Amino acid sequence: GNSAGKPHDPTSQRDTLSLALQILETATQPRTSLRSAQQWAKDSKWKDEFFSIEHLSAHELAQRRAAFDQVKVVARDVKNKTRESS
Repeated sequence: GNSAGKPHDPTSQRDTLSLALQILETATQPRTSLRSAQQWAKDSKWKDEFFSIEHLSAHELAQRRAAFDQVKVVARDVKNKTRESS
């Protein structure tokens, strides 16, 4: 799902965070949930645009690849340290 709200929509994301904090304060038992009143688009066009790399500039694409490569290095380091300690 899109648990942080709509992509590039700070109001949606703030509302989602508010609901998450609300449930932390009010839940009385495990597996309690709230339904968001947010209305998503009637079709999935926004998903196609959000997940498509066609709208990214070469610079943005390079930045995202570099960030992903950094995450992979961290993951590999964590994996190696876990193996060493076991």
